[in-house]
Amino acid sequence: MSTMERMTLEDVKAYKPNAEELERARTFKNTDFSDCPKMTKEELKNFHRVGSRMMKSTGR
Repeated sequence: MSTMERMTLEDVKAYKPNAEELERARTFKNTDFSDCPKMTKEELKNFHRVGSRMMKSTGR
């Protein structure tokens, strides 16, 4: 069970996770994608890599 804890930026920078927390993060596998919408191949074609847009706008 996880709990929420309010931390300042300094607290976050100084936080050192213990071995159990590190192992749990390393082995985490997300299996719940119910909140992710399904997209068709046509919808996915509308996306562009950020790099390609940046190159055009900066003239590189």
